[in-house]
Amino acid sequence: MTPIEGDHDFHMPLKPKPDASRLTAISTNWEEIIEARGDSSGDKRNRILIRYASCVYTYILQACRNDDTAEELSQEFALRFVRGDYKNADPSKGRFRDYLRASLRNLIADQYRKNKEVALNISSAERLPDESTDSQLADLDREFHKHWREQVLRLTWNALRESDSESGRSNDYYTVLHYRSLNPNAKSSEMADALTQQLGRSVNAEWVRQKLSRARKKFADLLATEVRRSLSEKTEEAIREELAALGLLKYID
Repeated sequence: MTPIEGDHDFHMPLKPKPDASRLTAISTNWEEIIEARGDSSGDKRNRILIRYASCVYTYILQACRNDDTAEELSQEFALRFVRGDYKNADPSKGRFRDYLRASLRNLIADQYRKNKEVALNISSAERLPDESTDSQLADLDREFHKHWREQVLRLTWNALRESDSESGRSNDYYTVLHYRSLNPNAKSSEMADALTQQLGRSVNAEWVRQKLSRARKKFADLLATEVRRSLSEKTEEAIREELAALGLLKYID
């Protein structure tokens, strides 16, 4: 775990780049596709797909550079995915993100081969990467990895906020940790003063230190849970390997 005082690493994830309204529409349509297919055997996998809709949309958007085309291809991807068209996309170590990325590569390559830049209504300078263009695909893969990491953190923060009042009385974990993420250099006494005003009740430096410690532990548990959802091999070793690959292990140790 990172230290309580002067923690520069424990930050909120960046705001998602895709248009929120488009993502809402995409997620809603994907829900309808899944329900229409009635694929109960793949329900868990399909629900994970919806949780990471922003990663799918962003990957496609960066490939075709057109919002309307990205939305159209995102819907096509969901239909193919739920239908089981990507059976040959076999991820290493059972990582869902690898399976997803490989499936997206297939979709983009298929679209490029079939339609080229004319059908996609984009210029030759903005054409989809050819399947053989390793450098372009590598750039897309790095962006996908970055957005996946951001989404994992975003979902974990949301889970922390939701769990804050599960018992009927807020434990203030989200409030305290969120404040720390925005003010990494604040001392415990400074946080106590600010949180006293924010919470409307008196808290002291010792209260802040205890809450931060518990909040970090809760965040770590929720982070591990989120990563676990995306793995077929749900062992502690596999979870730690995925956290390390995403650069998130520092939030656990």
